[in-house]
Amino acid sequence: MNRLRRSGQWRDQTGFGIVDMKFVSHSQLCSGLARPIPEMKLHTDHSTKLLPIRRFTVDIKSRNEWEKSGSPRASQAISCYTDGSKLDGKAGAAFHIPLHTGDKMEGCFPLGEHSDVYQAEIVAVIRAATLLRQTSPLGDRVNFYVDSLSTIMSMTSHWPQPGLVGECHGALNELAEIMEVTLNWIPAHC
Repeated sequence: MNRLRRSGQWRDQTGFGIVDMKFVSHSQLCSGLARPIPEMKLHTDHSTKLLPIRRFTVDIKSRNEWEKSGSPRASQAISCYTDGSKLDGKAGAAFHIPLHTGDKMEGCFPLGEHSDVYQAEIVAVIRAATLLRQTSPLGDRVNFYVDSLSTIMSMTSHWPQPGLVGECHGALNELAEIMEVTLNWIPAHC
């Protein structure tokens, strides 16, 4: 019902058909059951679209490759570390960007109890990419380090993706207009 409502295809039959009150239509029953459920009013990804051409690079090394090469080495590229988590029923997203000047850019965003870890991981990348696009820090390359393989795989998918993934893909593509962007998988605890 929620998916149909969000896509404009839900047909509430209230006021049509049988007027005898001992009979209730299925749509009336669903509408009545949905009223006290707050999640039915939350934003959902009700449509999926194919992602446009990717202007950023994706690098997925195995855990063994990470262990052999160690932590990312300092380079001319800006490093951006993102993460999402859920603890005690509440989700959050964060990013950390140490700059070559010794300064840093950071962000931490509570997402409430209705988001999951996957969504938090994606929001962290969106917020970091958006900030980098707006501030244009010194550098012509940025390496994102994301420990969510599912997030990275969704950015490279050839299958239709939900809206939040499309928003992240768009933020990375916009950033790729002004600098070279690489999305790296970094295994947890590496």
